[in-house]
Amino acid sequence: MKNIILIIKIFSLAFLSIFYTIPKLFFIYLFKKNYINLVFSSKKIIRRKDFYMVNFNFESDLIWNPFIPLPFINKKVKSIYSIHFLDKIHLSAIEDHIKYCTKDLLAENGNYISSVRDASSYMQAYSNKRFSLYTNLFKNNILHNYGFIDQINHLHREGNKTLFDEEFIKNLFLKNGFKNIQLREF
Repeated sequence: MKNIILIIKIFSLAFLSIFYTIPKLFFIYLFKKNYINLVFSSKKIIRRKDFYMVNFNFESDLIWNPFIPLPFINKKVKSIYSIHFLDKIHLSAIEDHIKYCTKDLLAENGNYISSVRDASSYMQAYSNKRFSLYTNLFKNNILHNYGFIDQINHLHREGNKTLFDEEFIKNLFLKNGFKNIQLREF
């Protein structure tokens, strides 16, 4: 029964991609005179009028597989926001995504704004046999019960396939076509 429901869901998403998203993108291409903003996110976020959320789920504005190029909106995107998206995919897919955004989606002087968890604090904490500040902020902190390594396991349980630190993310974007990289901390 679960397999049937999964198959129905996949066909529904594919149907909506073709008959909802493609016409919507064509409409944006024809009638939107201003640039648009896109959001790639692995998490459910609050919808805003000036952003189009791209993902392969029913909560998205543009129901689309983020790894397939979007038709009709080449060089029409002013800003791309990536919220806990890049860390959920493998490095080769990240590089392909960044190159596609740089060459095809972003308008001249467009911005790619990314938010990923900085894994270096977890690694440093583990190597020094202590818990990181982030570990202390978890609501249901069971990590103390399992030991220092579990703060790194937590990153894996969140679905992270690539770990980031400041140096890695800066070099990743420089290598894949971006020139002006600005980092900030929260």
